[in-house]
Amino acid sequence: MRSQILLPATPYMRSLEPRCLKESSIRSLKEQKGAIIRRHAQANNVKASMQVLTTLVFLSLLWWAALLSIHVSYWLTAAAVLPISLFTVRAFALMHECGHGSLFRTQRLNRAFGFLLGVISGMPQYVWSQHHNFHHANNGNWEKYRGLYTTLSVDEYAAKTDAQQRMYRRKCSVASLLLPALYM
Repeated sequence: MRSQILLPATPYMRSLEPRCLKESSIRSLKEQKGAIIRRHAQANNVKASMQVLTTLVFLSLLWWAALLSIHVSYWLTAAAVLPISLFTVRAFALMHECGHGSLFRTQRLNRAFGFLLGVISGMPQYVWSQHHNFHHANNGNWEKYRGLYTTLSVDEYAAKTDAQQRMYRRKCSVASLLLPALYM
């Protein structure tokens, strides 16, 4: 059994040691996170073009298969809807990156492909990106922006009557089921 030598420490030193270790580990984690982000956050026109191309090719093939399958079986057509939905969500995600100007290296390519992907996903890219940038600029500032679905603060909720609180809870539970479906 190995013996451990404990050095006397002042109360000040004992209070600093865990804090210093905690701060250095947090700093280390932040540096590692930054390195990972820098490694993967570089816009690359070739990779972006491949992402857009594969999305559009597979989406086109799935729509073509769905149209042909109508004459064979409605169940087969219904089965094609799930992958079509997933690739449409992928088109929206790529449009989102174009809206941030991070998919392609140039703003011109981001706007052009963002427009195309917006048409495919049924979302006008320019208008959406303006609203989305406002969201990023003001998120957390409840005087300017509360989001798509107004959420009460704890104080606002506490100020409501019991009946109003029940209605608010009911609205939230219904919205949590319906809003994702309406968004798609």
